[in-house]
Amino acid sequence: EVDLANANPWGALRMLHEDPLMFGVAVTYFLLWFAHTGLQVTWMNFFDAQHGWPASKSGMVLSVFGIGVSIMPKLILKFLSLPMAIELTLFIYTLAMVGL
Repeated sequence: EVDLANANPWGALRMLHEDPLMFGVAVTYFLLWFAHTGLQVTWMNFFDAQHGWPASKSGMVLSVFGIGVSIMPKLILKFLSLPMAIELTLFIYTLAMVGL
């Protein structure tokens, strides 16, 4: 049942504050997309400053990585169990953060 008094952005925010779990999920989702957008902008500026690439070239590379991120989980899960895939990806992520 839809309550028309809450069918607006302020009512939705009021409803989010009523449930701490949903509020946490909404804040986390907002921060995730905020960081994602910042990554894309930083990516474009970095390749422009370091390599002189135009937005079309660095955007193409960003698109290839995005496609890879969407395809790789399906490929990994065909060969590994879910716990092994999580451990492998966390290991690769750790290596990337260390800079190896």
